[in-house]
Amino acid sequence: MGEATYKTALRKWAKAQDIFYVNVSGGIYSKLGDPDIVFCCNSRFVAIECKAKGGEWTTEQRKRKAQCERSGGVYHVVYSLAEGQQVILSYIKS
Repeated sequence: MGEATYKTALRKWAKAQDIFYVNVSGGIYSKLGDPDIVFCCNSRFVAIECKAKGGEWTTEQRKRKAQCERSGGVYHVVYSLAEGQQVILSYIKS
């Protein structure tokens, strides 16, 4: 499953589970390194960046991850639908 396909599947899954999320679209109002999707799980800001298998983090993503974590949020890079679901569920159950 390609990155775009599992990113869409993760959003559909979250919607079916009634999990709040915001799809972050790239464009003139976004910043380099912004995650693909931001979830709210048990009052926790959970940023998810979806990557294809073997995909590399950019310098900008590393900077945004650090900024997110300094602010009390979490930022994960995932490489599959199952991994994304597992991350989200871990925060819902905690």
